[in-house]
Amino acid sequence: MDELALVVLQVTNIFKLLKGYRHQTGSMKYLGIPLKAGRLKVQDFKFLVDNVTRKLAGWRSNILSQAGRTVLIRSVLLSLPVYLASSLSIPKSICNQGSDGQHRRHWVAWSALQRPLVEGGLNFRNFDFLQVALAAKQIWNILHGDSLWSRYAKQRFLKQSHFSDIFVPFPLGISKPIFAKAKEVVLANIRWLGGDGSSVNFYKDTWIGPSPLMHVLRGNPSLAQESHNIMINEMVLDINNPVWSFLNVSPSYVHSLLSTSQDKFIWAANPQGNFTVKSAYDLAFSHGVSRGAWAKLWHHVISPRAAMFAWRLLHRAIPVSARIKLPVLVKWTPPQVDFCLNVDGASKGNSGYCGGGGCIRDSHGNFICGFAFFMVLGAAFWRRQGRSMMISVVFSDSATLLRAIAVGRVPHWSVFPWWRGILDMLQVLKPQLVHTFREGNQVADSLANFACSNASSFLFLELSSIPPLTRGSLLVDNAGLPSFRE
Repeated sequence: MDELALVVLQVTNIFKLLKGYRHQTGSMKYLGIPLKAGRLKVQDFKFLVDNVTRKLAGWRSNILSQAGRTVLIRSVLLSLPVYLASSLSIPKSICNQGSDGQHRRHWVAWSALQRPLVEGGLNFRNFDFLQVALAAKQIWNILHGDSLWSRYAKQRFLKQSHFSDIFVPFPLGISKPIFAKAKEVVLANIRWLGGDGSSVNFYKDTWIGPSPLMHVLRGNPSLAQESHNIMINEMVLDINNPVWSFLNVSPSYVHSLLSTSQDKFIWAANPQGNFTVKSAYDLAFSHGVSRGAWAKLWHHVISPRAAMFAWRLLHRAIPVSARIKLPVLVKWTPPQVDFCLNVDGASKGNSGYCGGGGCIRDSHGNFICGFAFFMVLGAAFWRRQGRSMMISVVFSDSATLLRAIAVGRVPHWSVFPWWRGILDMLQVLKPQLVHTFREGNQVADSLANFACSNASSFLFLELSSIPPLTRGSLLVDNAGLPSFRE
């Protein structure tokens, strides 16, 4: 260890003794903000999820109505991450994470709950748009603030460049998507209000009209190539500039807008011209159709519980029998006479392997034979084996296939080579075509997937030769046990 490193170590140990500092690996929290050498990961935000979980655990112990829970969610739960989101971007996986991971019935979409009250929602804040609004607040403070931090950040991040030319996110900690949306909101709502014009860019700032003059000059390539880093007070002195004739604005008119006071920028989305996070959130949020009747539902003379019940009633979110979809019991049914055939297909993606499978059983559920074909081998087997036994029922969970057979129209040109043979065999056997759910067709489904997984075709003439998964499905069918279909 050299002499300099030894001195640094000694000074570090002195600070530890005097101030109580301690060495820590990984991320650390300073003033409630996680800090780390490098990029923060999702696990660094686990403390935020833990805070929300603790709040929910305390609420569950109390007997609260849904109206009371709604108030707590608005005022407490959605306010917990605001301080953290004011300094850095929180990952979407954290924002969308559930409290306990349990799956529950969603009566109303979360996006509908985030709508304002006048649009039929519950006014829950959308955290993605809230992060955009908080990032816009930081950008506004850097551009037009007068604090020591604002002056430092402006000197560090802008570096004599106009804000519209900056594409690297700032301050540090804001993600690129959040910064891009916040930048769009800020640029669209900055307006110049009087002053000497020494700090207002003639081309890039919005000081006359709804947009910067640079957007107007895009229609004139010769003028668009000129330098745009010129202030208003400098431009009014250049009365011979061709830009004046193109804009149809006289320098004297612009000079009349100037004064001896300092330039002031206002926030156009607020009547007082002051930036507010609420106005930035409203600009970032995509609003729908406002209906006054929704607002009357939450009038103060109406009980919150009654208003919540009426809101759920209008959204068809009341758990009545017409809205609750009970699971359906599905099981395989053997034929009354002769034999039955269960067939199914499987595909591993649009461009992946595909195949099919089938199983022939008698009226007692006994296994006769089965096949798993890769591509078209199974169709040939069906034509050959089907002619030698009386198949009275054919089960399939493909409504499209059964519909195509019923109308005699080939479902796709690629199956035409074996399509006519199938129709001829059906004309001879005249079986009953029955649509079944996948839960009642598990034997054929497992054989089809077996062919795709092995990329080969198989013929099973003995029960002992079929795959183990298919053998288990056969035992379930023979026992008459049903399966649940959601």
